[in-house]
Amino acid sequence: MNTAADRPRPGTAAVPPLQFTTKRLFLATFYCAAASAVLVYWGAGGLLVVLAGVFLILLWRWHPALAFAFLGLPVLIALLMPAISTPRWVSRRTQCVNNLKQVELALMNYHDDHGRFPPAYIAGGDGTPMHSWRVLILPYLEENALYKQYNFAEPWDGPNNRKLLSLMPPVFRCPSDESDKSHTNYVAIVGADTAWKGASRVKRSEFLDGMSKTIHVVEVHESGIPWLEPRDVDVDDFRIKVYMDAKEGDFSSGHPGGFNVSLADGSVRFVKQDIPPDALHALLTKDGGESLPTDW
Repeated sequence: MNTAADRPRPGTAAVPPLQFTTKRLFLATFYCAAASAVLVYWGAGGLLVVLAGVFLILLWRWHPALAFAFLGLPVLIALLMPAISTPRWVSRRTQCVNNLKQVELALMNYHDDHGRFPPAYIAGGDGTPMHSWRVLILPYLEENALYKQYNFAEPWDGPNNRKLLSLMPPVFRCPSDESDKSHTNYVAIVGADTAWKGASRVKRSEFLDGMSKTIHVVEVHESGIPWLEPRDVDVDDFRIKVYMDAKEGDFSSGHPGGFNVSLADGSVRFVKQDIPPDALHALLTKDGGESLPTDW
């Protein structure tokens, strides 16, 4: 038997209970999937807009008047979204820049302790590259524990050292690269006139062109180089592939329009993919005496 409390008051309409029908559940699932997609491309701001839309639809089916009152909220969020959200590629590029700054700072601190920058590689008795510069700077990246696990008495891919491949510090990898997680994106450009002379170590006084005008470390997308491997990029191969194979991404980045580089003075610059060949050559040599355009 219905009591007085169960009956609607005179002059008011009964409000139907919120019911999650199959259709409503389907809509909720659809919008959740859409929210995940928006989160990938537009971050938290876009996700907030989608969730507000789902909430508004469900609320409208239950109580149109209340839903109308909330209508202004998602509209306001949508208007503000460009200011509160950032495309994912922008944040990844920023993290890539920060990684290079940390790597370059480690190189400079190594120089302060040893009087020279590390060699591109340490060679064995027969001249074969054995150990990478990336291993040598581990103590300067607050990776002392990892450095102590590395065995310099065996090659980089020896029984002990190969176990460390999966432990690559995140600073050696650009977040835009989704290939093998043990491969680095930051490499040296090796050559007689560059900042890296193979097994020889270079000191600051050799940068006659100026440390702010000499590339030290370059970002390479999907390099295929395990971070422990004493392998980088020859200067001639780099110059050729920047212009001949740029569309394949061999020597570029996951960022639109170019790639990041660190200079020997510790700064990081974004190099446009269409940089003039002469300007790139000038940046790669430390003592060539070439002139640089002001807008490189």
